[in-house]
Amino acid sequence: MVEEDMRSVNSQSTEHLVYSMTPREDTPYTPYEVDRLKRHLKFHFMTPCQKFKARKRKPWKLIVQILKIIIVTTQVFVFGMQRGNFVDFEQKTRLSLQHLLFKGWEPSYETMPYPAAIGRYALYKTTEIVDHLNYAMTNFNLTEKLAIGAYGFTEDQAGLRSKTATLTLVKFQVGEIFPNNVTYNLNPNLDKVSLTFNATKLENGTEVYDFQQVLRNNGQELSVNKLHSMELNFSLYGIHLKQGTNKVNVEPDCLLIKGKIKYDNSKHNGQMTVFMEIELVSKTCNDGSIFEEDTELETIALILLDSVVVLLCFLSTVTCARSMKRSVILYRKSRVFFKKHYGYKCTWDDVMVFANFWYVMIVISDILCVIGTGLKVAISHQEYKYMEYSGMLLGIATVLVWMGVIRYFEYFERYNVLVLTCKKAFPDVIRFMICAATIYIAFTICGWLVLGPYHIKFQTIFASSECLFSLVNGDDMFVTFSVIDDKAPTAIWIFSRVYLYVFISLFIYFVLNVFISVIIDTYEVVKQHYIDGSPKTVVENFIDSCPDDPSSPLYISDMYSTRQCCSSAGCWLFFCGRRRDYTDDLTNILE
Repeated sequence: MVEEDMRSVNSQSTEHLVYSMTPREDTPYTPYEVDRLKRHLKFHFMTPCQKFKARKRKPWKLIVQILKIIIVTTQVFVFGMQRGNFVDFEQKTRLSLQHLLFKGWEPSYETMPYPAAIGRYALYKTTEIVDHLNYAMTNFNLTEKLAIGAYGFTEDQAGLRSKTATLTLVKFQVGEIFPNNVTYNLNPNLDKVSLTFNATKLENGTEVYDFQQVLRNNGQELSVNKLHSMELNFSLYGIHLKQGTNKVNVEPDCLLIKGKIKYDNSKHNGQMTVFMEIELVSKTCNDGSIFEEDTELETIALILLDSVVVLLCFLSTVTCARSMKRSVILYRKSRVFFKKHYGYKCTWDDVMVFANFWYVMIVISDILCVIGTGLKVAISHQEYKYMEYSGMLLGIATVLVWMGVIRYFEYFERYNVLVLTCKKAFPDVIRFMICAATIYIAFTICGWLVLGPYHIKFQTIFASSECLFSLVNGDDMFVTFSVIDDKAPTAIWIFSRVYLYVFISLFIYFVLNVFISVIIDTYEVVKQHYIDGSPKTVVENFIDSCPDDPSSPLYISDMYSTRQCCSSAGCWLFFCGRRRDYTDDLTNILE
């Protein structure tokens, strides 16, 4: 309360400070120059409509931002559909190959990891390892016959179709374990052995895949105590048909599918987890034809869309940079004026009057959008490795582009209340979040340490944080209480109850309510300012003392007497050149 009273006293004293200050006797400024500076400052902070009324200046920044929102959103929408189609093809390819190559694979393994409908796909016997590898290679050899997808075998160096795969064994250099007398001999350094998994011909001429025979042919043996992990690497050709609404109307992608089946025995806990990873690499199609006119039209449309986005981002950056440059120039003029005319040194609050962080955010969004568009163009040339980066950059740019338009809501009273509330509450919210984060991190570490081995939601430090954040928002409370392992000790079960009750009560009933009260208090203060008037800085009061409204012809005369201009477009873009200032002549006439 004391701080608020002092703040109100300071604001009231500042509100009339400019009027109590008298010009210095040795001031170099004439009354006309003082009035002209007032008009310059007032014009600088006018709305686009007021600027058009005062000097007939069209709101180019607003027009560019609106066009940019429309075009960038269209670009992101088109790219999102393309990216979603490609990622869906990648995921479905992996699932189809898992169904084909994994022995005993079931659709239940394809569900989300939480809530788990079934355990992880894993092997538990040495015989299962051998059977799994033989099954995978046998079905891989029959891929073209069994698979529904358009898959084909790659060529080897001789140009022949290759149905072989490479098996990489990662083993300890020394790995001897004797459980019967509880002794061991281990060398933790790892060795890698690569084997070519070829078919073995039987006496009757039949070809079969035998993992044990492959090991014997290469002087190796299967020792699960030494085995750290295995990788079965294979490659296939595939064609991605980009389906439209009712027909294939886009040129397909020819792809090289690099697959890895990983057998993870690094934990040596009796469970060898098996999973697959695939990578799609662009491949030039040898021949093909499909609706060439439609394909060319779509390609031209996408190139034109990307070009318009880059052009709008360039114009947006230039207009915002010019506005920021003008703000800096105007601030410097004002600082010198107040120092020489009133003997007043501008404070930090006066400096922040000229700061416009909306422009900074818009420029950042333009940069991200241009980079993301460049990566998107690279993707159109079959560089799929940039797809995720392009998606992230364009996604962040879209958020900032839409947020950049919020600055124009400040010109409307009812919308401005919300914007000012966010601005004024931001410092208090940051301080509050720092304090709340210390408690939150403490509970996160404690939950992971104590409950991690017995609770699926606390198995990792990140999972623990995500679980607590969900609890703060009221999600899955009962499940969090109930899914603790039945084999957990009684002390852990009791601790989990106390831990969850304390955390939920503390954050939902106390922390969240305090957070809401911070926002509400700021909102009430902003509403009261609209009734009683908000405290203003010296610069703002100086601007308000200007009696000229936007319809005054003096703004147009100021524009012709002092505006920046030059003949070339480069000068207009980079702020160089000035017309002769007729201020002295006008001042002499008025005097």
